[in-house]
Amino acid sequence: MSDVYEIDDAGEGGKRKASLRQVAAFMWKHWSSQPGKLALVGLFFGLAIVADLAMPFASKHLVDALTAGPSEAGQRMAAWGYGVVVALAFVFYMSRNIGVRFHIPFASKNMERIVTDGFRDVQRFSADWHADNFAGATVRRVSRAMNAYDVISDTLVWFLIPAIAVLIGVTVLTFMQWPVIGAFTGATILAFLAVAYLTSRYYVAEPLSRYIKADTAIGAALADAVSSNATVKAFGAEAREQTRFDGVVQSWTKEANTTWSRFTNAWVVQNILLWILQAGLLGLVLLEWSKGRATAGDAVFAITSFLLVSGYLRMLGENVQNLQKGIADLEDVVAYALEDAVVVDRADAKPFKPSAGHVVFDAVSFGYKNAADKLYRDFSLEIAPGETVALVGPTGSGKTTFVKLVQRLYDVDGGAIRIDGQDVRAVTQASLRQNIALVPQDPALFHRSLRENIAYANPDATMDEIIA
Repeated sequence: MSDVYEIDDAGEGGKRKASLRQVAAFMWKHWSSQPGKLALVGLFFGLAIVADLAMPFASKHLVDALTAGPSEAGQRMAAWGYGVVVALAFVFYMSRNIGVRFHIPFASKNMERIVTDGFRDVQRFSADWHADNFAGATVRRVSRAMNAYDVISDTLVWFLIPAIAVLIGVTVLTFMQWPVIGAFTGATILAFLAVAYLTSRYYVAEPLSRYIKADTAIGAALADAVSSNATVKAFGAEAREQTRFDGVVQSWTKEANTTWSRFTNAWVVQNILLWILQAGLLGLVLLEWSKGRATAGDAVFAITSFLLVSGYLRMLGENVQNLQKGIADLEDVVAYALEDAVVVDRADAKPFKPSAGHVVFDAVSFGYKNAADKLYRDFSLEIAPGETVALVGPTGSGKTTFVKLVQRLYDVDGGAIRIDGQDVRAVTQASLRQNIALVPQDPALFHRSLRENIAYANPDATMDEIIA
């Protein structure tokens, strides 16, 4: 029964969601909004990368000094090597610690903007858009985007960018000393990156998309049942709703197991490549040592380089998939930001100026999207100030739609609606609706105080006005 909550995660109204380029542009827009903090984060994490990259060379010189014996020159070399190793470790840890202190306010501010902008985008969409979308699914997507940014940002800053910089640096520096070993290291790293990319795109992407869709469906199902709890209880349908929700969660479980299993399978292939790198790198260094072309320090350099490279590659393999999930979670809110609202204020829209309340429908034509017939065709009506008008007709004849058109929740297809001589399309939506008193046929209460609910149309109302 979970198909009741089928979510169109290909995009609202059948539109495609945001592309990778659009997600990247969205991320950069937020990153570049705080250039000072971004520069400081880059500076300190860059220092940590340089310190990490220099560690194998410092270790090599320290071991070469130790193998030279406890001579005066050897002791000086050992002391120098020790000092460099300790200094590099200090720079690495302190740089990352200071860098993250700048990254925390940088990231939290961007997360704040993403969720508030996402909420603003959702609010600007038309009544049609909201009618076509589960409220719970929309909430899930907007709230998930904030955490998605955190995943993407942390993955890039903490893992992917440092990993790529270190891998390129180690490969180049190794190649300069031992071309064959450097070429082997570079080829293995490229193979690892290719496998990580191909498995993420062609092996994991599709089940991951279904997994996120199933996750969204949970939010939609929860909101649908909880918001309609009074109806559920009125019909004694708790057991039926529980069964329905169980089906939604079971669908999620199935997709989660498939996705996580594919992640694990991808890691197996990556681990095999890491084993090949370890065996090959150490074997080649031992071969060079056996021919007298490598010192004990060179062997330590190779071992330290392998530990450094393998650590970053493991993080890279794991975090490529985290990055992919973060991008998939962020796509919806990026798409919201790119989507045009159907009902928008004109550039020259003026505030509505209320007067006597003269309402005119002038040859109005209107129909809902995908409807076979229009509700109104050249419909004209004039309501004089102070006049009481009752609209009578069967369900679906357009009574509620009449009120929505007066509020400009939809734009007419033809003709015009004027209030006190002002075309509702020529004034701002907010000022128009703030001057229309409405008692909806389906009353709604916010989960706030009674005072806030009563004074919702006029938040500045006094207590006497609220009581009245």
